Amino acid sequence: MSESLGSILKKIRESKGLSLEDVSERTRVSKNIISSIEKDNLGEISSDFYARNFVRLYAEFLGASEEKPVKDFLIRTAEKKDASKAIGVSKEVKGNLIWLRDKRYGFRILLVMLAIFVLGIGFLGAKKFTKILYSRYKTHQKLRPTRQTKTVQIQPVKVKGPTASRQILTIQPEEKTNLIVKEKKDTYFELKIEARSSTPIQVTKKDGSLLFKGTLKKGSSDIWKAEDELVVELGNAGAVVFSIDGKNIGSPGKKGEKKRLRVTKEGILE
Repeated sequence: MSESLGSILKKIRESKGLSLEDVSERTRVSKNIISSIEKDNLGEISSDFYARNFVRLYAEFLGASEEKPVKDFLIRTAEKKDASKAIGVSKEVKGNLIWLRDKRYGFRILLVMLAIFVLGIGFLGAKKFTKILYSRYKTHQKLRPTRQTKTVQIQPVKVKGPTASRQILTIQPEEKTNLIVKEKKDTYFELKIEARSSTPIQVTKKDGSLLFKGTLKKGSSDIWKAEDELVVELGNAGAVVFSIDGKNIGSPGKKGEKKRLRVTKEGILE
C-alpha cells in the first residue's frame, strides 16, 4: 500500500532531524498548517489555493518535490484550479449573453414605445386638422345667403256667363329670409384720404358723430362713407390726397396748412 502525502513528508522531516518548530521558523509557515499537511487534513486549510501552495513550499523545503504523492497532489489541484477558472469564464460569458439579450429586448421595447408616441402625435394632429376643417365648413354654411323662394298656389275662380270656371295663379312670397342686401350706391358717397406724410386728422358726420380722430400715417389710407356730408379737419392739408367715389381731386390745401372742410358727393366745400 502506497504511503500518503502527509506521511511521506513527515518521514522525510524526521529523517533530517527537524521538528515542527524548526520547519515553521525556516519556512514562515505556521506549525498548525504543517501539522495538518502531515496528518492529511488539508480540509482544515482555508482554501485549496492555499493548501496547494503550502504543500508545494513544504515539499520544496524538504526536497520532496519529486515524490509521487506530492506530484499527484499538485497536478490534481492544478487541474481543479483550471476547471474552476473555466467555470468562472463560462459564468461570465453566460452573464454577458444574458446582458446582451436583455439589452436587445430593451431596445425593441424602446422602439415600440417610440412608434406608439409618433402614432399618437399623428392621430392628435389629424383630429385637430379635421376639427378646424369642420369649423370652417360650418362657418361657410352660416355665411351663405338663403335663396328666396316663392310658392305658387292655384285658386279656382268662378266667372259669370257661359264660360267654364277658370283657374288663375296667385303667387305668395314665403317668410322673410336672411339675405345680405347690399346698400345702393346712389344713397351714399365714399371719401378716400391717402397720406403722403403723417398728419393729424378728424372726420365727423354732419350731425357731429365722430368717425375718426388720430394720425393718418405716411403711405396709409382710409375710406369713410356718408349719405349727405362729412366734416374733415386736417393738421396738414398739403400732406393728403382726396378721392370722392374713386375720382382723385388732389390735395385740399398747402403743405403745413390747417383746414376744416365739408365734403359732399359733389366735392369739397370750405
